[in-house]
Amino acid sequence: MAGLAGHPPLVVLESHREPPTLGVLEPGGFRPVLTADGPGAAYQAALAGTTTLRTWSSSDGRQVQGLLTVPAGEDDDGRRPVVLQVHGGPTHACRNAWVGRDPHLSSLVAHGYAVLRPNPRGSTGRGAAFAEAVRWDMGGLDVDDVVSGMQDLVDVGIADPARLGITGISYGGFMASWVPTRTELFAASVARSPCTDWLLQHLTSNIAEFDRRFIRGEPFDPGSQYAERSPLRHVDRIRTAMLLTAGLEDLATPPSQAQVLYTALRERGVETQLVLYPEEGHGVRQPLTVADECARMIAWFERHLAGEPRLDRRAD
Repeated sequence: MAGLAGHPPLVVLESHREPPTLGVLEPGGFRPVLTADGPGAAYQAALAGTTTLRTWSSSDGRQVQGLLTVPAGEDDDGRRPVVLQVHGGPTHACRNAWVGRDPHLSSLVAHGYAVLRPNPRGSTGRGAAFAEAVRWDMGGLDVDDVVSGMQDLVDVGIADPARLGITGISYGGFMASWVPTRTELFAASVARSPCTDWLLQHLTSNIAEFDRRFIRGEPFDPGSQYAERSPLRHVDRIRTAMLLTAGLEDLATPPSQAQVLYTALRERGVETQLVLYPEEGHGVRQPLTVADECARMIAWFERHLAGEPRLDRRAD
């Protein structure tokens, strides 16, 4: 076992409750050299809850995996409010990593929400065929992958069906906008840096080649997936209360993506809010902005996941 120039390799080990630790991988095992542990990390670990791996079947029988993080303690009836958090990408994956890397996850768990982080088809880590399965079907069977995971939590008595939310950034933001056109399972959505119209995305994004790789058809063809899979084009199906956030400096999913869906939802009487961050790009980075977005997300879910009957979520 040798690293560069005969030296043992350096690796970083971490888990949901263990902050990153840099160490040397020697024949006798892992020897820590530098750790991010400390009072702050200990405090965050105390609020991190417990993460377990879950597996469920999607609509076509494909096995899907995800991470479920549950806060300490239980609700009186054993069921919890659960937020589905969809990763970006779609060629990315949720891992059992230090909770401090994801302030949105840690905020939700600290406020008593269980969080399901699925790895639907298109995710990495399960081979090329699994990752490529989302190509030309984004917003198709991957929706079934994530929704079936939440339905499984309801069926086994973990999730309260009246207190389900969805959030995500980038591709996850698209899913947080698109899934409510396919199901009314979720009482509230927080779509961060979303894509809501694929034609507009193609014409204004600095990554125009992205949609060519994942969307079937031609941008100006009204019968193509550019129209078929755009939340804006199917806004009449949305009943889910939706908070949309975006950075005004975002070149990948420009803020107009959030703005157009916000306006369309308002015109149809669906409860919605729009938050634009002037100095942020694709996702928030500055500490004060991260804190503001997390606080708004928590407030949105606190408002809409109270467990009241969901007969009609249109605003008065």
